[in-house]
Amino acid sequence: MPVFRRTPDVEEYFDFKRGTLYCLLDQGNIKGAVLRQAGCLKGVRLRHMASVREYILTQMDSSAIFASS
Repeated sequence: MPVFRRTPDVEEYFDFKRGTLYCLLDQGNIKGAVLRQAGCLKGVRLRHMASVREYILTQMDSSAIFASS
């Protein structure tokens, strides 16, 4: 698995919608970076694939605890 991917690639790989990825990033649940040259308005937003995977695993862990109670 690549370390960083663009949003459409993460959407396809993990079956998340773009809005969900932005919310998770804003909440600090996943990591990302914007690559942009100085003075440019546009850039490339990359998602850290391992952090998305870790987020999913934490959700699985918390739901397993909830289901077993």
